[in-house]
Amino acid sequence: MEVISNEVYSDPDMFEVDKDPRYFQDRAILCPTNDDVDLINQFMLRKIPGEERTYLSADSIDPMDIAARNNPIFTPDFLNSIKVPGLPRHLLCLKIGTPVMLLRNIDSKGGLCNGTRLQVTQMADHVLEARVITGDRVGHKVLIPKLLYLHLT
Repeated sequence: MEVISNEVYSDPDMFEVDKDPRYFQDRAILCPTNDDVDLINQFMLRKIPGEERTYLSADSIDPMDIAARNNPIFTPDFLNSIKVPGLPRHLLCLKIGTPVMLLRNIDSKGGLCNGTRLQVTQMADHVLEARVITGDRVGHKVLIPKLLYLHLT
């Protein structure tokens, strides 16, 4: 992982918040599986200076689904362990300077769409401030609130 990260991100100051946002536009590490993504993300996060903040999901069963609600298998621990492609994991660890990518459309007219890449500039309990690093709004600062994700079967 060290060799790959040094080849892709050779600048030791790459995660500085005031860095030119174009630095990240042509750089990414692609992984074949979500487990590989998790390993690379953990490795890269350790390289970023500063305090790490962990955000947790609030997983629950639809209260209208009586059969599921009364099923003892659907404990919070079980729900937190589920890994569904396209949905975020239970734990999200971030630092100031971390590049992130939106997984859903938030404001398509404003350019905040699935796949938009940003760099975290501030972290609060229920909102992130980030600078857009791809698309038409490169350099703009935006607020990303904690979002509700529903998985419908």
